[in-house]
Formats: sequence, structure tokens, C-alpha cells
Amino acid sequence: MSTVLDIPKAEKPLLSGSSIVTVERPVHLAHMRCVGRVTVGAYSYGNVDTITYDADIGRFSSIGHRVIIGPIEHPTDWLSSSGFSWGDTVFEPYGGYRAMVSSERFPANSARTSIGNDVWIGAGAIIKRGVTIGNGAIIGAGAVVTKDIPPYAIYAGAPAKIIRPRFNEATIARLQNLQWWNYVLDREALANPRYSKVEDSISVIEDAVAAGKIDRLRPQQATITTNGANQVISL
Repeated sequence: MSTVLDIPKAEKPLLSGSSIVTVERPVHLAHMRCVGRVTVGAYSYGNVDTITYDADIGRFSSIGHRVIIGPIEHPTDWLSSSGFSWGDTVFEPYGGYRAMVSSERFPANSARTSIGNDVWIGAGAIIKRGVTIGNGAIIGAGAVVTKDIPPYAIYAGAPAKIIRPRFNEATIARLQNLQWWNYVLDREALANPRYSKVEDSISVIEDAVAAGKIDRLRPQQATITTNGANQVISL
């Protein structure tokens, strides 16, 4: 049964229209605007002037300043890319526009954008609607991502191209299999691991999971709507 509960301001994104945002707590979204239906995993944050449209963002992901995820698209092969040609109502209050706006409609791209777990997106990057960014990927500042990004790859540029993988194939396979973001990485239970030593860290977490020393992460879930109602559900 859902329980109505207010949540801290830092966890509430800026919402447009009838948008609905579902989060795993905690998150930090106070500076990120969400449009449509957006989901955000625990310990992820969006920085100042970031806008996210109809996307799913995993856990422990870091989104830089002025990032745009899954923006609305315009027609490129019509007479005009302007909204009057496909019924956009942005200038509806103006009589001249109402007389000009077309009854034809541009079929919107309804694809959702997917951002994996432990993804870092640098400032000013643009992620095309419908793209999937794999776990652990890094997107350079100012990149324009038009195609899917594999896990643990570093991409940059416009259009974005691969710079290099973060780790070798064997290490990436271990990380993908481990899925550390699904566990409570208790420092004491893990004997104060050194995360700068990647292979050692993976081994420590693998052993702790096998021995039952750490619990699975079970965050509370909150649905945030434009009317301010917050439904918090224990997972």
C-alpha cells in the first residue's frame, strides 16, 4: 500500500506539464527539468540546466551541466521544420498563427532513451531520443550522441565516436556480471576497499556477495507529479 510522504527538495526535479517522475531514493534532481515520463535510479544526479525527456536513468549515474537527453524531434523532409507545419501550439494565442497552423501532424518519435548504471555524461552533451547508453559508459563534454553506446566505453565528439574502452574485455565482463550497483557497498563489510584498484575491488565485492556479507540495495521508490503528490513505496 502506498504512503503519501513529502521528500526533500533536493530530490524533486523541475517538472513540465503533466510529467511523471519515478525515482529510487536518494537522488539529487533539484536542478534537472523532466518532461514526460522519467525514471531515475538511486544515487544518480542531474546538474544545473539539464533537461530529460521520456528517459530511464540507472543507479549511480552522474549527469553534468546543460545536458539534454532525448529532446523532441522536428521533421527534416517537410516544407518547413517549424511548428506551424505540423500543428505545434506554441504560438496559439496569436490569431495570425491560428490561421496559418497546419492540420497535419508530425508523427512523434515515442522511443524512450535509456541511460545505464554508473554512467557519466559530461557538460553540454546531447543524447538523441531512443539511444541506449550502456552501464559504466562515459560521454565527453559537448558530445552529440546519435547511436547506442556499449558498456564501459568512452565516447566524445559531434557526432560522438569511441575514444577507448575503459577496461579490457575480461574486466568489463566481470563488471557486467557483478552489477555492483545492486548491492549496499558497506565499507566495513568490504574491509575498506580501494576503488582505484579495479580488479581488486571487483574480487572483494564478488567474494562478499558469495559469502552473503553485503545486502542487495532496496531503495524506497517515490513518484513525483506536477500536483506535488509524492507516493513513497518500500520496495
